[in-house]
Amino acid sequence: MNNRGFSLVTVLVLSLIIFIIGGTGAYVVMTNMKTTKADVQYNLADKASNAGLLSAFDYINRTGTGGSDRTESATIGNAEYSYRIMFGGKNIWFVSSEGAFANSRVIRTSIFQGYYGVGLYTVRGRVNANLGNARLSGCDRENNCFVPAFIASGNISTSVTPRYCSSDNGGTGVYGQEPVLNLNQGDLSRIFFKVKCFNKYGDNSCNQSLLDYLEYDYGRDPEVIPSPPHKFLNFQQNSNKYGIPLINLPAIPSPPNVPSSCEFNTTGSINLSTQYLSCNEIKLRRSPSSISGDGIRSSSKIKIYAQSYATTFSGAKNFILYTNANSTFDSNTNNFEVYTNSNTTLNSASNFKIYTSGITTLTNIDYAQIVSTNRITVNAGATINNSRIIIGFTDINETNNVNTEKNLVFSGDFTIGNSTEDNNPNIIIARSLRFANNSTVRILNSLIYVYAYACPNCSRDTDTSSLAACDSNSLWCGWYGYGINLNIGRDSLGNPNPILFISNNTTVRTDSPSGTVYIWGVWYGEDITYLRWSNVSNQDLRGFLIRNFPENRSLNINISTGFNLSFSKSIIDKVSSRFRFFREVECVRDPLTPQAQMIQTRMVNY
Repeated sequence: MNNRGFSLVTVLVLSLIIFIIGGTGAYVVMTNMKTTKADVQYNLADKASNAGLLSAFDYINRTGTGGSDRTESATIGNAEYSYRIMFGGKNIWFVSSEGAFANSRVIRTSIFQGYYGVGLYTVRGRVNANLGNARLSGCDRENNCFVPAFIASGNISTSVTPRYCSSDNGGTGVYGQEPVLNLNQGDLSRIFFKVKCFNKYGDNSCNQSLLDYLEYDYGRDPEVIPSPPHKFLNFQQNSNKYGIPLINLPAIPSPPNVPSSCEFNTTGSINLSTQYLSCNEIKLRRSPSSISGDGIRSSSKIKIYAQSYATTFSGAKNFILYTNANSTFDSNTNNFEVYTNSNTTLNSASNFKIYTSGITTLTNIDYAQIVSTNRITVNAGATINNSRIIIGFTDINETNNVNTEKNLVFSGDFTIGNSTEDNNPNIIIARSLRFANNSTVRILNSLIYVYAYACPNCSRDTDTSSLAACDSNSLWCGWYGYGINLNIGRDSLGNPNPILFISNNTTVRTDSPSGTVYIWGVWYGEDITYLRWSNVSNQDLRGFLIRNFPENRSLNINISTGFNLSFSKSIIDKVSSRFRFFREVECVRDPLTPQAQMIQTRMVNY
């Protein structure tokens, strides 16, 4: 009787223990089931992510490049993946792939260097190429460096067997690593320049274009009126899809009121070193026979208001000229600024700036900048060194007129640039270069931008529009010359002084050239562009030949006997060192594939 209820308590305690053990077991089983389910979901998401990465690299293997930024999605069973390829610069692409199943997300990332990032001759568009008995070599044994010899996105046929660089003996054939490639690299401006596009027109994703660089690097003057910095070059990319340069010239101010002692109202000459020493501004009421001397006044340049009176400067320096009349500069005139709407003649001048809507004629200039909305004529025997010549329009529709005077016209033999290495290359932006018949043409260490056929109303209905226009009238050509001795990027001693030539939607044409045609450097063609040769026996091109043809246009290329195109890393390095927006060469020394690089760079995030 004293142990009444003990069994019941014992049973309850034991039942509680059994319930706890059972509940714990059930919880463990349920947790294990959830963990197993999560692990299954993770594995499915991981497999889907890996499938997306493999799909991205399959695309890379098929095309040879990451090309433009792209995103693709797909479903595998009940799992999904979405991969993205992003261009990182210098032929580097980033790849990310997200796999998803239920509540699981797995992201895999990788990075690779585009093996086929650049080629000796690279063409975008629907290209059919027939490579005949010529030499295309992407081999540079001196630098242990090689690139593909020919890249195109259409049918490529050749009468010689493509060979790797090890078999290049200097003879005919197509040599490279790989020698010939059929692939689509997308917008070539992104591969060869540090940009997202050539022109921002119609491209909301582009925050940096090649035209932006040209405007910023060569189209501003922080020292020129009315207030710094004066931006005189504008491609109006929001409304201008053809890359037509428009010029904004500073206004010519009206003559101020000055003391009578600062007015020239007589005959004879002016010597600024001995006359008008107390004047910071001089107003001409007659045309002096000549103006000479030093125009520095209290560390500033003297200002001369010529109005409608013609002026001739001889041995003068340090002044600013505002004029509506013709002006001439002789005998080493230097360090001046000219604002004019009339004609200007430069016989020998350096360290100067001219903003003009009149015709300019020049012989020898050094460290000069000429911004013009009219023709510039270069006399026979002229030299142009370390200078910028920019010719553009005030209205886009002016380009519809084939006879418009926006060309750089050469009257005979000439040399642009010299053989010295410096950081001040020549910059030439002009509608067209017009070479004198049977002259010697030499352009060194320069950037050339021509745009003859970039007119808004010109038809683009055919794949040969700029070629047909150039053949119909040479004024539509980006350059034209008959019987010329053409040396682009090659000095008189045969040394390379490479150029960056940008042919924007135009055809350059050379008829019956004298001797071998030399183009050393980078020739970049934007839109429908052609190199037109007739009656030429030998062509020697070294560097890169790039044609960013429209993707929706067809291009037929025939390369035959006498055509020699070879890669040179040293030439490309000089171009990239001079122009900050041109990409450095990424050489191929081993036949690496994206998969091989992926092994070392793959990352997984869960």
